[in-house]
Amino acid sequence: MKINNVFKNQFYSLNIVFKYSKSIFFLRLVLSITAGIIPAVIAYIYKLFIYNIGEFLVDNVILCLIILGGVIIFNSFLSSIIDYHLGFKIDCLRNKLKFDINEKISKMDYEILFDSDTKTKIEMAKYAANNDIILNYINSVYSLISSVIGIVSVGYILSSLSLWFLLVLLILLILKMLVSYTNRKRGYQFQEKIAPINKEIFYYMGVFSNDAFANEMRMNSTAKIIVSKYENLLYKSNGIFKKFSKFILKNNLLRNIIYVLEQILFYGFLAYQMLYNNMSFADFTMCISALGIISNNFKNAIDNIIQCITNSLYVDHLRDFMNIENKIAVDNKGILINEIDKKTENVITIENVSFTYPFTQKLILKKVNLTFKKDNFYVVVGRNGAGKTTLIKLLCRLYDPIDGKINYFNENIKNIEYRSYRNNIGIVFQNYQYYEMSIAENVALDKYDGSDEVKSKIYASLAKAGLKEKIDSLEKGILTQLGTSFCKEGILLSGGELQKLALARVIFSDCSIAILDEPSSALDPIAESELIDLFKKRLENKMVIYVSHRLSVASIADKVIFVNNNTIQGFDTHDNLMKNDNEYYKLYYSQASKYKI
Repeated sequence: MKINNVFKNQFYSLNIVFKYSKSIFFLRLVLSITAGIIPAVIAYIYKLFIYNIGEFLVDNVILCLIILGGVIIFNSFLSSIIDYHLGFKIDCLRNKLKFDINEKISKMDYEILFDSDTKTKIEMAKYAANNDIILNYINSVYSLISSVIGIVSVGYILSSLSLWFLLVLLILLILKMLVSYTNRKRGYQFQEKIAPINKEIFYYMGVFSNDAFANEMRMNSTAKIIVSKYENLLYKSNGIFKKFSKFILKNNLLRNIIYVLEQILFYGFLAYQMLYNNMSFADFTMCISALGIISNNFKNAIDNIIQCITNSLYVDHLRDFMNIENKIAVDNKGILINEIDKKTENVITIENVSFTYPFTQKLILKKVNLTFKKDNFYVVVGRNGAGKTTLIKLLCRLYDPIDGKINYFNENIKNIEYRSYRNNIGIVFQNYQYYEMSIAENVALDKYDGSDEVKSKIYASLAKAGLKEKIDSLEKGILTQLGTSFCKEGILLSGGELQKLALARVIFSDCSIAILDEPSSALDPIAESELIDLFKKRLENKMVIYVSHRLSVASIADKVIFVNNNTIQGFDTHDNLMKNDNEYYKLYYSQASKYKI
């Protein structure tokens, strides 16, 4: 760990606090200064108090007691007021750091997010947030300031003592520092080794509580293999933990021996001064107090330096993670959708596009060429693994092709501000996820402001999506809570109703492109047919791309995109493909035969 890197991380952490709340920054500094000065002041008051008792100066004794009480009350009152003022703000800062990490994850390019190195950085960043590394780092910095002030303020009191005594005491304190440093360093190394294992453990723990695996767990005895893997990981982590614990045990024993030597030296020297150098009882008392303070401050200073160095390692990971730069999702880079000339009827053109997922060699799509026109209904079909979903990800610019380009009205989508481009696409995924918020918020998302105008548009969108009767039957209408986790009066929607809710979101967004990625795969054939008719009717003024592994929907398409062998084998009407493409013909009838009576 380079020293300049520790200072950079200190500045980074202090900057986070300063930007969030200047009061946290300055009030903690005030506490640090008072915490460093007041113990020395109290030690000196004790000396005067004992001296005046010895001289029978009653008035001075009373005055010392009054001053002592005043200092203690002032310090306690000041600390209480500052702690009261900072308590809620620090808690909010703690939550903000966690939210910042999660927000960063939600905006990451898929290419970066699914990289194994990024996964490890995310794990370490979350560890830093969940264990208050930044706040602990800041506390260590302020405590170090307090300790240094304390050492300086008490230094004058001890300046008359033997230089050799202070030197030996310093050596013992440095030895304790080295022991503590090796403990912290080994603790960091332990965390680095255990982080990848914990990542797997948390995954398997999550499987047990994930509703998506509920049926599998009960029907296929999946729990056995999960438990087996979980136990193997625990055994592996236990081995690492035992080695770490043995090392810490040895170091703690050494630290205790050094502490005993320090105490023997400490009290032995003062006893010698009393017996042979005529040290007064008042000075003796003050020195005991002062030596205790300086020893404690020196220990705290060393611990805080070590803590800063150790925390700096974690802050490194947090900084590395927060400094990861997207290649696609870059704010305010590129032109906006409304600045593009849209006179041509070709909405999207794909030119010689090839794609392979990062860190793999296999081509998922090869030399794809397609043209999508205004107000047309396209159906993308093909066998599983043919590349249908990958094509959609490229159209949404969740990935960029490795070769070729995708144009939106003759403008390469790489030149368009990513958020502006994605906001122009309304998408309904196979497993539509609702949020535990009101129906209105689920439809309008960040556009919901509670205004009558927005509410009216939400209701109209839900009505067009076929949910008018459902909404009218609810006491709170569009303000009804979805889900029951936070509200007993919340409701649960069926699979078909959720798909209609997703459609309402697309209608509300006023997008020009709608992408429906296997939206009816979980529905029965009748419900699927009704949903497809509803989609086609309500999205007739948009360019629609409907992805399905069922070819039954292909007959209503203006054009069918047949993905096969990782390329576009056919791009024509359903009837023409049935006549001219033998593979398409066989795939269609292999499915149709299953519906014959």
